[in-house]
Amino acid sequence: MKTEGLLAQRIVNVKSSAIRELLKHSKMEHVISLAGGIPSDALFDFEGLSIATQQAITEQPKSAFQYGLTEGSPLLRERICALCAERGVTAGAEEVMVTAGSQQALDLVMRAIVNPGDVFVVERPTYLAALQTLELAEANIMSVSSDSDGMVVEELAELLKTQRIKGVYVVPNFGNPSGITLSAARRELLVKLAAEHNFLIIEDDPYG
Repeated sequence: MKTEGLLAQRIVNVKSSAIRELLKHSKMEHVISLAGGIPSDALFDFEGLSIATQQAITEQPKSAFQYGLTEGSPLLRERICALCAERGVTAGAEEVMVTAGSQQALDLVMRAIVNPGDVFVVERPTYLAALQTLELAEANIMSVSSDSDGMVVEELAELLKTQRIKGVYVVPNFGNPSGITLSAARRELLVKLAAEHNFLIIEDDPYG
């Protein structure tokens, strides 16, 4: 079967991920890879996870292997809410959705909020896979620069004088790939601008 002309144009336009190409080399012997935000094996609680897995299979064998709720386990979502509360974020379990990683979460968010042509602002540089997600959503991607204090939100303020934007994507803590953390003053300004101009802030915080 010939697939030429059958794929959606937005898929045809997708470029190969630079991250995927870099990670190929990270698996080579004797390589100390700086290609991705990959945790050390020493941080994995193999014993604890093994015990928890066995406990789940023993105590809840049917639910352990059966399809669950689309939004995730109610107990897990409650635990996530408790963790959020420790960080000053108030949320109910009905506001939490468990995904198979940040990439799926970003894809779902962008599908839900972005119409073709909507302006979305990112910092330069930013997470490459997030750009791919925005491109698939057919967003009009604009960027502002970054410095030692993170995204230059003052540039965003200038941009808002001429552009109606749908949202801003930011990695505020140890930004990918810069490693820079957004300053408290700029965080406050970003939230202030969002309230004044009615746009969304998509916070990607894997390292916070």
